[in-house]
Amino acid sequence: MSTSLVPADPILVTASSVEPTPKDPHREHLLAWAHLVTGLSAHAKVPTQYKQVLATHAAGVDKPEDLADKVFFCRVQATFGDANQYKVQFSVTPDLHQVGVALLAALATIGGVTKFCGPPRSRSERNAAEALRLLSPSM
Repeated sequence: MSTSLVPADPILVTASSVEPTPKDPHREHLLAWAHLVTGLSAHAKVPTQYKQVLATHAAGVDKPEDLADKVFFCRVQATFGDANQYKVQFSVTPDLHQVGVALLAALATIGGVTKFCGPPRSRSERNAAEALRLLSPSM
């Protein structure tokens, strides 16, 4: 699972507004993925190398349902504490690894920060994270 915290952007707002479908709950994830890939492949701030990877991927897919066995999870939602920041999470098969890397890099160019582990779940985990932050000024 890849996670990135990104400042608000029209692409993220559109991707987060995808409504779940009772008949096919997985469709919501496929549509969010489609909005992210197509939106970021045309974003002005995204470098050409990432745009090309995303555009090539988008061109190879006729409809989002074609990715049902490749995109396991994709959700974009405003964070709880700050509505001007969005959490983008996705999980894909190894076939789409390069597209996922390009997507994370594109999100980073618009201000996103990739997270490599889950948030602290207990008071002791938060205290340990704070102690590590104090020890290492680069974090």
